[in-house]
Amino acid sequence: MTDPESADDAARAQRATLERAYVATAFVADAPGGCIEIRIGRRHPDLDALLADNGVHAWAFITAWNPASRLLPDAENAVRQRQLHDDLAALRLTSFPGRGVPDRNDWPSEASLLVLGLAEDDARRIGLKHGQNAIVIGACGAAARLVWCH
Repeated sequence: MTDPESADDAARAQRATLERAYVATAFVADAPGGCIEIRIGRRHPDLDALLADNGVHAWAFITAWNPASRLLPDAENAVRQRQLHDDLAALRLTSFPGRGVPDRNDWPSEASLLVLGLAEDDARRIGLKHGQNAIVIGACGAAARLVWCH
């Protein structure tokens, strides 16, 4: 039988490891004015300008690749990403393609979407629906934040 306390410790350690990996990732969006590199904990004036140009205040960076940090074949990830794109298109929100690019070469880049005007609760729900551990969100003038989907 597993000790509940040691299971909690293991879960906390895994979450801390994942958080370090997410913080050490550049979330790059292919916006009309050029690439915007988003970093957790930082403000992004170019992204603020894009929000203003589109008349919205909030944004989310979401992927459907490698759910729960399990590596899947590219073909399966591509299908999952199309489903995410379709879900977001149904909401009639503006989105731009992007990718999560780890600072180290220990994880592949993941196709992603920068979604404008998506509220935090909705973004979390969509991330959870697509099996993600976390998403990156922000608002005009504020630093990008990591938000856990669970």
